[in-house]
Amino acid sequence: EGQIRFLTGNASHRSCFLGKTLMELGNSDTEITDVCGERQRDLQALFEKALIRARERGEIDAGCDPGQTALLLLNHGNGLALLGKAGRSGDELRSATAALLERL
Repeated sequence: EGQIRFLTGNASHRSCFLGKTLMELGNSDTEITDVCGERQRDLQALFEKALIRARERGEIDAGCDPGQTALLLLNHGNGLALLGKAGRSGDELRSATAALLERL
């Protein structure tokens, strides 16, 4: 909910600094590509650890692959940032998030 409020709030703050940097400079600056890639992998690893714990506690489906799902969550967050930047409503972002979470 916090991310959705952030993404639908002040238009000048919508999106993610990491994503904006990567989109703007990633093709022309390998150092930026490397640093942004590391940060994305760090976030993916955090998601994966959280998903492993959730699976162990029975909070998500036992068949859930934490690695694949972590990448899906990372991708979803980036997609939300793009939708927010495009001015999509909080209700639309919540609906997309609910649809993803239902599958866990």
